[in-house]
Amino acid sequence: MKPDVHSDLPGWSSSVPYSQAVWHRIAPGGPAEHTNLTWLEGMAHFGVQAHLLPPTSCHPHTRLLGLDAVRGRVRLLDAPHSTSEWTNLPWPVDPSNDWVCSAAFTTLAGTTVLLTGTRPIWRWESSVAGRHDDSAKDEAPRTGVTEGRLWDVSAGTPGRGTPLELFGDVCLLLPHHTKAGTRWVAQQGREGTTEVIDLSTGSRYRVRPSRPVAEPRSNIGHRMISEVDVFLRWTELSDGGAVLLLLDPEACDDAHAAPVTVWESAAPDTPRQLGVPACRLLWTGRVPAGDTLVAVSDEQGVALCHLPSGEKVWSAPLPALVTSLAALPASPVLDLAVGTQQGVVFLRPRLSRAWRERLGYE
Repeated sequence: MKPDVHSDLPGWSSSVPYSQAVWHRIAPGGPAEHTNLTWLEGMAHFGVQAHLLPPTSCHPHTRLLGLDAVRGRVRLLDAPHSTSEWTNLPWPVDPSNDWVCSAAFTTLAGTTVLLTGTRPIWRWESSVAGRHDDSAKDEAPRTGVTEGRLWDVSAGTPGRGTPLELFGDVCLLLPHHTKAGTRWVAQQGREGTTEVIDLSTGSRYRVRPSRPVAEPRSNIGHRMISEVDVFLRWTELSDGGAVLLLLDPEACDDAHAAPVTVWESAAPDTPRQLGVPACRLLWTGRVPAGDTLVAVSDEQGVALCHLPSGEKVWSAPLPALVTSLAALPASPVLDLAVGTQQGVVFLRPRLSRAWRERLGYE
């Protein structure tokens, strides 16, 4: 929705625009529906944080959890037009000085949980109220931990057990949603450190260590948050194993590709690399044979990779910058709609006979 100025929020700068959340729903063969969530307002991605909860075996319909990080409260909707009350969270937030990242998921036991990490802002970051801090010219890397607080949304009480230890510079939390619920949560720090947390056992698996910092990065946190699925994406293999795809946003841009790290729950201590470098992660999906494909963009155009093996299946050059990709669901072959800065291009990959047989298109 169109930003406006709203100055009566606690800790909010009168010069900072705020946004309101919108719940979009697209049904196959039907019109798109939009519900304006006027009760959820703040600075997009920071003060306003909305999480869609996919259906699970315990909760058969999509739900939405809204976090008002400025006021420190949460609200759960079972349907777009349902009503519910705000629940105040018991831990404090300083809107002018704190960064808050969050994730919402349904546990394997069916409990709806909100996970938050609250810490002081870094230089070049924005607080949940939109305030920037560029005073620390020689800020050293953050050490220590951020306390990851768990809130049982279903019961309206703090989650059982001790808080999760998150990175001292945590800026992103990404749960792996499945029909059974969530077991894995990825966390990423501002310096690029990425780790997967096993909620069932408490085990942690380092996917990538931190990168050295040469210069301050004015937009890296916002870029990782606002374009999260371009750089960090969960998917599954045919056997249900969880896979995290990771692309370093500092090592690539639209003109320079970088390696894609692949973390698998079946081999959590040995991440590998995809067969091609990428500028963006675009899409993951299943083929008739059951295997998972990954679509990425590179300096020339788009490429498809076979996720189990990491091999490149097909690629095609495109004269325009690629921004998105989707496989057409009703197509008996692998028809692709590719979004570019100049419009949408429809492609039908010319797969080799060996790949057509291997993927189940023969």
